[in-house]
Amino acid sequence: MKRLLFDLKFLTGIIFCYLGLVLTVYGLFTNKTTEHFPFNINLWWGIVTFLFGLAFLLGSFITVKKSESVR
Repeated sequence: MKRLLFDLKFLTGIIFCYLGLVLTVYGLFTNKTTEHFPFNINLWWGIVTFLFGLAFLLGSFITVKKSESVR
């Protein structure tokens, strides 16, 4: 677990997941549809950002598991 905290993919994934959660919650509680965007842009980009962060976290965990199995 200590090696995981120093992995850049892990920290980037945490930041993107947090940002995605904030955007998603903001999009859920505000219905911001404009003439340029007929859909709630905050909600959808929050979901995309959260999934992007999960991909980074998954890559981080896979890298740590591979490095531990090599030893």
